[in-house]
Amino acid sequence: MENKMKGSIVTGFLLLLFAANSNAQQKRPTEVTRFETYCNPVDLPYRFRLDGVSRREAADPTMILYHGEYWLFASKLGGYFHSMDLRHWKLVPMNEYPFEEWAPTALVMHDHVYLAASAKSKLFEAVDLGAGKWKEVGDFGQGFGDPDLFQDDDGQLYMVHGLSNIGVIQITGIDQNNGFKPGPTYPVPSTRGTETRGWEVQIGRAHV
Repeated sequence: MENKMKGSIVTGFLLLLFAANSNAQQKRPTEVTRFETYCNPVDLPYRFRLDGVSRREAADPTMILYHGEYWLFASKLGGYFHSMDLRHWKLVPMNEYPFEEWAPTALVMHDHVYLAASAKSKLFEAVDLGAGKWKEVGDFGQGFGDPDLFQDDDGQLYMVHGLSNIGVIQITGIDQNNGFKPGPTYPVPSTRGTETRGWEVQIGRAHV
């Protein structure tokens, strides 16, 4: 009698343990939630060098957000890319932009989009950004190497530029009320110590 009771207790305990384990397995998630991730480089259908050398273009990119849409400009594209979500991109051929050069710089200013390129003096404004139509609105009277249009908080327009491994980056004031004529140029000091210079390059050798 005692052995039967012990056997019943053990059997009951095993059944309880099995039921508890089964419930735990049922509550355990069967799938692991995964999120989509994205990384550079963006998979764009940019082209190769037109001179026959097998080197891909799309260097020196700059991107702007205009009316909630993304516009990406890069070297030697024959146009620029447009996206609504940063995932799907469409090339917009340039119809009115009269040159195809390196390192374009784009800026949204007063709800208009402006565009210039490396070593070229002309400044263009978008007439129809989606159709690739532009018009010339200014002439700097000089070209700027690897240019970057920048408008400060006070509204003043500047061109940040520099394309030399022995020179320094320079900042030139641009008079947007006078045909975008360039004003004084100010060099960015390179007197900082090599331990804090970071990415700057001087005398043909990088200092970190």
